[in-house]
Amino acid sequence: MSTKPYIGVCTRIVIYSVLAHLVIAGVGFISFMCKLIDETHADNCSLLGMLMAQNIFVLFLEILIVVAIMSVIVYANKKLRKISSEHTADIDNLKKTVSTGA
Repeated sequence: MSTKPYIGVCTRIVIYSVLAHLVIAGVGFISFMCKLIDETHADNCSLLGMLMAQNIFVLFLEILIVVAIMSVIVYANKKLRKISSEHTADIDNLKKTVSTGA
């Protein structure tokens, strides 16, 4: 029994969960900052605006990192699937050789 498909599904679930968490937390913090900027005095608005801009930039970078990781995993999975499909006969011969003990 192969565990590879199960591991692939678990990896995708974890990565999509991380991406969803980043987006939800980022949008929540940005909406909180917008509300806070609207309610504060003019002296503090520029500082809060800079903090919000920094948060948007960091959120954008985090999303790009997760997307890059997802693309690397998808690419590696496709390459591995291609290699294993090309050499199925060799893999079967190795399994037979190992099982017979020759």
